[in-house]
Amino acid sequence: MRLLRYRDLPITPWKNGGGITREIVSTLDDGGGADFLWRVSIATISASGPFSLFDNVDRTIAVLSGNGIRLSHPAGTTELTTSAPPYAFVGETPIFAHVIEGETTDLNAMSLRHSFHHEMQRHLVSKETILRTTAHQSVIVFGGPMTVHYYGEAHAVAALDAVTGIAQDSILTLNVSEPTPCYLIMFRPLK
Repeated sequence: MRLLRYRDLPITPWKNGGGITREIVSTLDDGGGADFLWRVSIATISASGPFSLFDNVDRTIAVLSGNGIRLSHPAGTTELTTSAPPYAFVGETPIFAHVIEGETTDLNAMSLRHSFHHEMQRHLVSKETILRTTAHQSVIVFGGPMTVHYYGEAHAVAALDAVTGIAQDSILTLNVSEPTPCYLIMFRPLK
């Protein structure tokens, strides 16, 4: 298991000036037409604007902090807040994100459609919670401070820290002093 501190993640400003992205982890493309096979990142959105389009990519987002975003898309509108479940959509969908009263931070998972499938789960950790990973690759992002127990080792994590390199079929025990969300993202190869 590899612990990645949020404060150490590289920052990439958006071309349109509406926010920044911190990449947690990615697996490079094998020639399928995107820059990655799968990717997990945290974005801070400071202004309303359109999402970038990603052909042949499946996406899932969840709000980690702030008042959230309201997404306008061909099927209507979807409001995402810190208590909402993750929202999955295809990367070709035209989406306009309206920031609700100030800056918001969200978690993004993306996978190249014909190479990997991903699933993002929101778990509310209360006192002691056990997470089981079943996928080829898994990433966990923490909504607040907690202790992670993995193969006999204990790791203290802070809000927006992440862990990667979790072996398939692993069991992690999470301890918190007050209910705190975390997000388990699992990637499964399709080939």
